Amino acid sequence: MKKVSDKMPDDVRIVNLPPMTVAAIRHKGEVPEKTTFEAIQSFIQEHNLLHGKADLRHFGFDSPLGSDEDEHGYERWVTIPEDLEVQEPFEKKIFQGGSYGAHTINMGDFEEWKILEKWVMNNGVFKYDKREPLINHGLIEEHLDVTRINERSFNSAEQQIVLLMPAKKA
Repeated sequence: MKKVSDKMPDDVRIVNLPPMTVAAIRHKGEVPEKTTFEAIQSFIQEHNLLHGKADLRHFGFDSPLGSDEDEHGYERWVTIPEDLEVQEPFEKKIFQGGSYGAHTINMGDFEEWKILEKWVMNNGVFKYDKREPLINHGLIEEHLDVTRINERSFNSAEQQIVLLMPAKKA
């Protein structure tokens, strides 16, 4: 694990996410990240989203935050067409979007959440804007290169993630 520097990063930026319709799945307990990853992979294949949705995106976040396997969960979202019906264990949701501080990491470099938090709290132009999903203080992760999701394993070192912290003008 690399040490987080006190230096403000050059690659933190503000992004504006549009509202999106998503299929959500959440798992609480043993290996929730892997369980939801495999479920999202299957959902994408079953609904042919790699070929049928040009603006396909994939997000995730801790839900709920917990210190052990019995308390920790993870929720994943994949964007879907507005008219797509989803079946349990998936749930259809509307993500409101908005402005976010964004910082891209390689899979596993989650200590860099501290870099993004420090930037959002101290940049002087934007400030933290607590919003949904409230269970995780609005913090979400966008898993990049979703078009290759079925080529990678859960722990693939090739994966990049954009850490997203809700922000608004100060």
